[in-house]
Amino acid sequence: MSFNYGYTCPNIDKEIEAAKQNIRDNIEEIVEECCPLLTDDPLAQFASRWADEIYNGIESCFEIVRETNENMRTEAERQIGNLEDEIAELKGELEATN
Repeated sequence: MSFNYGYTCPNIDKEIEAAKQNIRDNIEEIVEECCPLLTDDPLAQFASRWADEIYNGIESCFEIVRETNENMRTEAERQIGNLEDEIAELKGELEATN
C-alpha cells in the first residue's frame, strides 16, 4: 500500500502561474492608474518586467512549498511502510500463537 493521494505538484504549478499573472495584472493596473499616458505596449513591458522582478524575489518561498509538499509525501510513505511492517509482524505473532 502507498500514500493514496494524487500528486499535488501540478496544482502548485498552476497556482504559481496564477500568482505570477496576478502580480503582473496588478502592477499593470497600478501603473495605468498612476501614468495614464503610458501606452499599451510599453505598459505591458513595464508590468511584465517588474512582475518578473517581484516573482524572482519570492520564488524561493514557492520552492519551499514544493519541498515541504515532497517531504510530507515521503514521510507519509515511510509511515505507511512502517505500519505495514508492524501489521505483518503482529500477524506473524498471532499465527505463531495459534
